[in-house]
Amino acid sequence: MVVSCKTVKDFLVFEANETLSKIIPKLKTDKEVIVFDNGKYLGIVTRKNVLKEGINLPEEKLSNLVYKPASIYEDTSDLDIAKYFIESGAHFLPMLDKEDKNKILCLIHRTDFLESIVGPYMRTTKVSDFANKNVRTISPEDNLAKALSSFHELGLSKLIVFDGRLKGVITLSNVLTYFMHATQITKSNLQGALVKDVMKTDVISIDKDVRLEEAIKLFVEKGVSSIVVLDKNILYGIITKTDILEQYVYAKELESKESTVQISAKFPGINRQDIEDKFSQLDKFNDSSKIFVYYKMGKEKFRGLPLISCRVRMLCPKHNYSMHVEGWGVEHATELAVEKLKRQMGQMRF
Repeated sequence: MVVSCKTVKDFLVFEANETLSKIIPKLKTDKEVIVFDNGKYLGIVTRKNVLKEGINLPEEKLSNLVYKPASIYEDTSDLDIAKYFIESGAHFLPMLDKEDKNKILCLIHRTDFLESIVGPYMRTTKVSDFANKNVRTISPEDNLAKALSSFHELGLSKLIVFDGRLKGVITLSNVLTYFMHATQITKSNLQGALVKDVMKTDVISIDKDVRLEEAIKLFVEKGVSSIVVLDKNILYGIITKTDILEQYVYAKELESKESTVQISAKFPGINRQDIEDKFSQLDKFNDSSKIFVYYKMGKEKFRGLPLISCRVRMLCPKHNYSMHVEGWGVEHATELAVEKLKRQMGQMRF
């Protein structure tokens, strides 16, 4: 199926040997930048890369932070594009020329994809069908070290600030902007700054009974990645672009009756059946549940086993769950993920 959404042909390109000091101003408004190395397409650098603890912001080279999302072409299916957006967490995906994979034809933006492809397909649904009610909050008196720890642990980019009532939201972008003039983002200066110093108080919200198309319009108009969901002005949950994309993938694959456990990895040797069996045995998991599992291999090794990052999102009829773990080898990371999901599920009432 030919991609059928609005695209952007004008974009900035940076060289791999350039330093972060050159692109940090760009990252205040754009969530990613494209990186080339003497005409060879390398991938993208995101805000999340920049916020890794201990990075020397002015001097770090882009080549050390580049991430290459899955390649898409003019004939890539809408379903696969949705999966690639979920897997990468990217806000745009470059469309490459099949004959010249170092030539970018255009960029496909996640918001445009939601508006043009996902919205029309799921026009009859409501915000409550997508909202994640398993909301994690943070206090305005907590420090930024705790906020970044929560971002990393849960695989999130936004937290709701709450102390008995809704105070605001804090995002990775807020943290980056706050430290724009710092030479390093380290534990000491993260612990010295409080959430209330960085959070946004003008919260974008929507009622849970509003149709999904209205939420997508808000994403487009406000340029946000998530929206707080209210039930008669009481905190109900949060809805993100990823939540919508995952439900879209879920609905499309139910049509073809594919597996309810979707596994994505950037490296070979994954025993998909073993992983699917482990997650399928979770309590509360049934034919109405959907699990997305994303694996990424790090450079570190312990006793010959690579460090594996495992991010999981589980969609159930009444609750959604998200978490992130790291383990030595795929089997260890999977076991940690299953155990962590069990603990999360045990804390929720069905």
